[in-house]
Amino acid sequence: MASAIASSSLRKTSLVAHHTIQSYRLLRKSIGPEVKIGFVPTMGALHEGHLSLVKHARDNNDLVVASIFVNPTQFGDGEDLDNYPRQLQRDTELLTDMGVDHLFVPNKEIMYGSNHVTYVHPKVRYQTRQLFEDFIHANAIRHLINKLLILGIR
Repeated sequence: MASAIASSSLRKTSLVAHHTIQSYRLLRKSIGPEVKIGFVPTMGALHEGHLSLVKHARDNNDLVVASIFVNPTQFGDGEDLDNYPRQLQRDTELLTDMGVDHLFVPNKEIMYGSNHVTYVHPKVRYQTRQLFEDFIHANAIRHLINKLLILGIR
C-alpha cells in the first residue's frame, strides 16, 4: 500500500467521520453546488485498489468522501460475514493520509433498519447458475450504491 500513498500528493486533513445519516446530510447541505465531490464507497479492509481510487478522487475533486460499510447483503449462504476484516482505525488513518475529507461510517441498523423494504432488481435472464450468483452479488452492490445516493452521498 505504500506505493499509492507515496505517489499521492499527501496532505494531512482533519478527516470528519459521520456515523449518522443526519450528520452527513447536514454536511451536504453546507456544500455549494459548485463544489465537485469525489465519492469512494468501500467495505473497509482497504488495499492498494481502494487507495488508487481515493487518489484519483483527490486529484479530480474539491472534496473527497469515502464510506466504510460492511454490507451484509453482499454475503451469501456459506460466506462468513462475521469474519470479514474490520479495521476501522487503520482504514481511517490511511484515508486521512490520502487526503479524504469526510468518512461515512454507518452501521447495519442505520442502513437497513427494521422496516427496510426498498430493493433494486433489474430484469435479467440467467444462462447459468454462476451468472445468477454473480447477479445476486452485483445486485447487493447496486442496492447499496442506490441507497447511498438516496441519502445524498455522491
